[in-house]
Amino acid sequence: MMNEQSSYISNISVCSSQCLNGGNCTGPDICNCTSSCKGSQCEICAASTDNKALDPNRHHFESYFHANFLNGNGVSNLVAYMNFPKGHHLYGTLIVTLTGGYNWQPTHGILSKRFHVIYHATQGLVAQITEIADSSGLLPSQWKIGDLDGSSLRIPIYHLVATGNILIVKLEATTIHENYPSHDITISDPVVARNT
Repeated sequence: MMNEQSSYISNISVCSSQCLNGGNCTGPDICNCTSSCKGSQCEICAASTDNKALDPNRHHFESYFHANFLNGNGVSNLVAYMNFPKGHHLYGTLIVTLTGGYNWQPTHGILSKRFHVIYHATQGLVAQITEIADSSGLLPSQWKIGDLDGSSLRIPIYHLVATGNILIVKLEATTIHENYPSHDITISDPVVARNT
């Protein structure tokens, strides 16, 4: 009876540590791994192509603009428009940040607005959620960033006071579509805002 039991025990595969990632214990401390894994316990697996890191240069971009409101000295309620190219999907997050300095009046500080946008090339603006991401110094009391207009595909930047100022506008975007034509984004010269 002892021989029977010994024989039975010798046919059981024994692995002192567990086989991982779907591997099977086939002998003493031997794991039979799936085709995508290796290692003594199947602990090293190849990365799935679905989970590869994205090329940030194809899905993320930053653009900087110089908005000159100097010619508007003495005129309040000026607006310049950040224009986006039509005919392209824009699904992702945009962050528009304004920084200033001193020209006719100190306008230091920062104003930053985040846009979560779903814009379909043929259906137009499907959804938009916005929030002020940063607001400090004098700048927020002198400037305002409007919402993305779905029909004109532009974001208004309002100068609320009657002093001439120069503004730096930074656009940061992360989109799910590759190679958005960021080089076609422009900022218009300031004009007097219509009362709506």
